[in-house]
Amino acid sequence: MRIERLSKTWLDVCVAATCCVALVGCGPSGHPGLIPVSGKVTIDGEPLQTGTVEFIPDTSKGTTGQVAFGQIGADGFFQLRTFEPNDGVKPGSYKVGIQAMEVVPFDPEAPEPPSDKSLIPTRCADAITSGLTAEVKQESNEKLDFELFSKP
Repeated sequence: MRIERLSKTWLDVCVAATCCVALVGCGPSGHPGLIPVSGKVTIDGEPLQTGTVEFIPDTSKGTTGQVAFGQIGADGFFQLRTFEPNDGVKPGSYKVGIQAMEVVPFDPEAPEPPSDKSLIPTRCADAITSGLTAEVKQESNEKLDFELFSKP
């Protein structure tokens, strides 16, 4: 009889734990307040076909939070992610960096490995000093385009 009571108690604990886990999994996203952001990057009027876009919160303008990234596709388009794919960023002001490298094939017989070549002006790579900025508003899904030029 004591074994039956222990088994029933153990079963009750397992059922309660399973319900708790299921309820946690069915809740809303753990990152509310993010605004979906997408856009296109071009260089000299043509889509940049590879690279990443980085949004760093501009703390000098009161924006706080996490850095967001977006992978640039072959058509030049990107979608930002902070925590999960395409979840976006918090509203606010951002400093923007764009990186795009041409991967140079490695020759195992070469004395030194080749350096990858930037496909865009190197000044664009550092979000803090690039001069590229973005403003994400609370009330809209943002489409932010960046037009780069190979010559200053």
